[in-house]
Amino acid sequence: MIETPIALLSKCCRTRRTLKRANAARVRLTDRDQWLLEALAKMRFLTTTQIQTMCFGTRSATNKCLRRLLNAGLVRVWVRSLSGDNVYSLANSGRLVLANEGAADERYRVPRGLDRNLEHLLAINTVRVHLARGLDATGGAILSWRSDWELRTPRLRRIVPDAHFDVGWDDQVHATFALEVEHQTRTPQRFLKKVYGYTASHWQPSDTPEIVLVVGHDPVWLERYRARVAHVRASLPVWFASLHDVTSDPTGAIWRAAASAVPHSLRELAGLPYSKEGTPGENVRSTRGKGPPDARLLPSPSR
Repeated sequence: MIETPIALLSKCCRTRRTLKRANAARVRLTDRDQWLLEALAKMRFLTTTQIQTMCFGTRSATNKCLRRLLNAGLVRVWVRSLSGDNVYSLANSGRLVLANEGAADERYRVPRGLDRNLEHLLAINTVRVHLARGLDATGGAILSWRSDWELRTPRLRRIVPDAHFDVGWDDQVHATFALEVEHQTRTPQRFLKKVYGYTASHWQPSDTPEIVLVVGHDPVWLERYRARVAHVRASLPVWFASLHDVTSDPTGAIWRAAASAVPHSLRELAGLPYSKEGTPGENVRSTRGKGPPDARLLPSPSR
């Protein structure tokens, strides 16, 4: 079969998505490039869509930046399907760049392969990305964030949330949250057991969250969790929202308590007083913030 000149030209110019070009020039990192490497170090895996949401306006700009970093050997890429998003992680060379800039943390590890719980991990990162972007647009910021892989302690048995984070707003209101992202549904009894575990004695006071946020993929199962928690007296307030609502309107009135259908925004959750049973009260409270947000946390720089 004789190939046309157009087909031959296409073969010469196109590079597989998982390979870097052999003649790639040495890349000169911008502030946004370095920030993206830090984000990959902190969140381990990110899809193309998540990266675009964080710091790029268009898909083409996202792909161009990722291609430059891939050619330079600073990131790794996995193509799970031709129709789906690529998955990116930090490469060894990328971690060395961060170390040279003094931005590397000893907790950051370069993944050797895709995580076996990748979909769950990506769902946690989706919530983080959208909350950060939404808060930035409404006068708030994530002051600190630790995902479950950063919270686990060897030989110490305790309940570990999917994430533990602090949020502050311009008016000095501050709140601490524990995040549970239900990717694979489990029985309401198992879910309730984990909710009870948050108040167990093995939690240190500094680790105890004020509010538990539950994000679910399946709205039907999410309502089952709400109904189950409504029948017990949890000592911590538990609020529920769907993953679709979090990605669509992260700072809107999307959170519902177990025993109430009245929705609240994240900012409103931080200002509500709670009883010993974790139910919202009538008067609004305010807590002082714990300092300015870390400049290296989400959201990203504009350029």
